[in-house]
Amino acid sequence: MDERPDNPTLSSAVDSSAGWLSSDAASLQSALEAAVPQRHSTLTQQERQHKAGRARRPATCAQGSGEPRFFAFFWGVFLLVAAAMTVFSGRDLGVQEPSTARPGVLALIEVALAGVCALWPMVRLSQAGPASPVGAALADLLVLVVPAQGVLWPMVWLAKWPWTIGAGLATLIVSWGALVGSVVAAGSARNDPGARTAWMLLVLAATAGAPAALALAIWVGRPLPEAAALASPYTAAVALVSAPSGLTPRMSQQEWLAVLAPGAASAPLWVWAGMRVRRRRA
Repeated sequence: MDERPDNPTLSSAVDSSAGWLSSDAASLQSALEAAVPQRHSTLTQQERQHKAGRARRPATCAQGSGEPRFFAFFWGVFLLVAAAMTVFSGRDLGVQEPSTARPGVLALIEVALAGVCALWPMVRLSQAGPASPVGAALADLLVLVVPAQGVLWPMVWLAKWPWTIGAGLATLIVSWGALVGSVVAAGSARNDPGARTAWMLLVLAATAGAPAALALAIWVGRPLPEAAALASPYTAAVALVSAPSGLTPRMSQQEWLAVLAPGAASAPLWVWAGMRVRRRRA
């Protein structure tokens, strides 16, 4: 059988096409190999930026894994240390006479009031606001008030004060706590540090303004009426347990109104803070 003679032109064209295809395939493979690592590195960089952004995000009250357990723990430790430094600071840790125990009991109540009315807003208004300012403030208020009541009533029994005085002191803590909590909720709803500072100054003025005014009035020789002491939680606690020598302190109608007034005044501020948060979410 005769063999077909070779065609030089056809062989040259086939070889040229094969070389072109091989070159394109190699180029395509190189491009794919270069693109895959680049895409992987781009995604990795984006993930790193996302993680870095999450790490730089300030922690809020709601984000804390231990909230409110850590807050309750530190508050309990605070009250325990306060009791050790006031009521139980004497050498005799046995049963104390009421007249001996009362100064320490009153000092413990004052320290607890300072924790509720000063330390609490200082801590919360210096942090980033939680997702739900009103709910977080209410949770804090519950954490503060319940242990404080647990400490207060045994101290009332130790000082041998009437139960009405204990009820008045308990109402004082809850009422002023509600007022301070409403300010914390309103301040936490703002992201402006200047606004939070203003809310903190408002708390300090409301709680410590009366003692400063009373001290100034005594210094200039023009004492204010005794009812002025009821305008602050610190001086109100002293006024509630004070009585002439030999007499038992009693709660008057004026004193009941004074201890209930801060709680009543806090209601509009709670509502305003809730409405502000709702408008911010809308």
